Amino acid sequence: YWEGRYRSDGTDARWEWYFDYSTIAPLVRDLLGDVPAPRAVLEIGCGDRPLAPAMVGDEDLAAQPGGPVDVHAIDFAEGLIRELRREERQRPVPVGGRRRVCYECMDARDLRYAPGMFSLVVDKGTIDAMLCAADGFENAHRIISEACRTLAV
Repeated sequence: YWEGRYRSDGTDARWEWYFDYSTIAPLVRDLLGDVPAPRAVLEIGCGDRPLAPAMVGDEDLAAQPGGPVDVHAIDFAEGLIRELRREERQRPVPVGGRRRVCYECMDARDLRYAPGMFSLVVDKGTIDAMLCAADGFENAHRIISEACRTLAV
């Protein structure tokens, strides 16, 4: 379904399903406020409207004692990830000369990250979409378990 939707004719391209980063920015700043560097965030199921670019561009977040965040944004739609990587390469290189968004094709039920790698995990609708399937509860459980495994606690 999702690969086909992301290859659509453009009539519904870049649809904001739930909310944009500005909606949760105060929450993200609060949750990461006392987290020391390096600070990394995982965005699962980023879709075609990822939170990542706005999050790394959040000057108030970057000004916190822990400094700027790195965001790993994942989705299992390969074509979408290719497009997001292309768009990221076209953005101006930020001050400091290092890009802070990494788009990766990955299944949120089987994360290829080390335990404790992330300071925060965000999900804008992946679990909701997974719960619609016959095996939705099991999938949601796997996603949440993997997210917990990768959190630094």
